[in-house]
Amino acid sequence: MDNDLSQGRELIRQICYQCHTSRTTAQLPPLLTQVLMKILILNLVIAAIFLLSGGAKLAGLEFEIAAFERWGYPLWFMYLTGALEVLGGVGLWVKRVSALAAACLAALMIGAVATHILHSEWGMLVAATVIMGLAATRAWLGRSEILALLNRG
Repeated sequence: MDNDLSQGRELIRQICYQCHTSRTTAQLPPLLTQVLMKILILNLVIAAIFLLSGGAKLAGLEFEIAAFERWGYPLWFMYLTGALEVLGGVGLWVKRVSALAAACLAALMIGAVATHILHSEWGMLVAATVIMGLAATRAWLGRSEILALLNRG
């Protein structure tokens, strides 16, 4: 068991070293290339969700206005939420802050999940929970990036 743990730690150390020293995925081990491609796809999916959702709020689409009124939230809160979603969606594509953006979006989704629970919107609760899970997964995959970013400050 300890040997497996040591081998796992060594593999992670090598992967981290490769990430920081390699310039292209052609120079990376196949396993790492697969992980990076999954992160890229995850970023694409999450960014699309938040850019579209945030854009709908910023555009003041009728269904967004109706939802925020139904929940009893002021319209300025809809625009603030939309701006945060769009900023987070864009942040997913900035390599330095990508994981942190995902963590912030996951935290933002806690409010959406709570809202859907409070208003018994079970279908939307499932959707919000899945989106929160995707963002949290992306943040978890980049936790070393987040720690490095926080330790710089």
